[in-house]
Amino acid sequence: MNILRKFLLAILVFAIAVSLSSSQAQQLTNDPIAKLLELAAPLPESAYDYEDPWERENPPPIPDEDSPIELLVKYWSRQGRASESKTPSDRIRQRLLDAAEQDSELLPKLLWVMPESVEATDRIKAMLDARPPLNVDWSANTIRNVRREDMDEVGWQMPVRNWLMRHSQHFRDELFVQARKLLQQQINLTTSTGTLTINIEGALESLVQLDWEKAKPLLERYDASTPLGVRSLGLKLKHAVETGDTAQQAALVEGLMQMANNKETLEPIRHEARQALLKTDWLGRDQFYLSLFSDDALTEIKDSGLSPDLSALLNENPDKWIPLIAQLIGNPNRNTHDAAISALMQLNWQRP
Repeated sequence: MNILRKFLLAILVFAIAVSLSSSQAQQLTNDPIAKLLELAAPLPESAYDYEDPWERENPPPIPDEDSPIELLVKYWSRQGRASESKTPSDRIRQRLLDAAEQDSELLPKLLWVMPESVEATDRIKAMLDARPPLNVDWSANTIRNVRREDMDEVGWQMPVRNWLMRHSQHFRDELFVQARKLLQQQINLTTSTGTLTINIEGALESLVQLDWEKAKPLLERYDASTPLGVRSLGLKLKHAVETGDTAQQAALVEGLMQMANNKETLEPIRHEARQALLKTDWLGRDQFYLSLFSDDALTEIKDSGLSPDLSALLNENPDKWIPLIAQLIGNPNRNTHDAAISALMQLNWQRP
């Protein structure tokens, strides 16, 4: 019996202790001073002495032309092509080229902002020529039997060669070979940092821009009923607009419009036709773009989200398109109304 009493007494003491502890904790929870004391102390300003103040802003501000070159390199090497609305001035491009000449390891990260003048591309070619020679057959678009110790060097030279191929007079024959092998080939190169994938889908487009006479026979060989054939029509349209060939432009627009609007045509072909019409700024393109918001095949919101055909131009130039698309809100066609709202909402998610 004494043992049982002692056991019950112990349980009672424990229960009272827990109750008192809970009560005190509740009082502390309700005590504003106690709450403040629980917060972590703010860091003193001296804690930031080793941090770049520029880094503390989110997003970091765009450095001006006279900023230290280290800051310009840090900012523009991080941007990549993810931000089409941010482009450096000609002076900044020139300063970045100068920096790449001082430290050539910077060049692959800065290619997208390099100037494209003959003088600039010749300087970049000289940087490439100064690199160690490699036993690689670049014209074959294949990387085989590369020594492990050469992998990083191949990872430097390949993007530089491809950039020169598509932005200068250098390696024109190689560009022609790439374009002939066409648009879907990829080169996979395993480097010490993982897998480097180089997509040569833009080869034909670059050849059209640099050498129309060589590109034209390639464009003619593809059946317009295939996605690749429709892309070729889009490149012809771009060339016709750039050269002022209004007759060819009108014929191409008419053909692409028929494909884009024909509901009997397979959706992949319709999509390629819409993309071809949207990528080039021909007379009437803006009206065509807005008309897509009335296409039930595009405006019906699916689990995969908004059709890229409706968001492409908006994301490219939001300042122009936001007020125009906003006018579609309240449209009697419910799908048009919903698509306009969805387009503006997804833009809001993408922009900081």
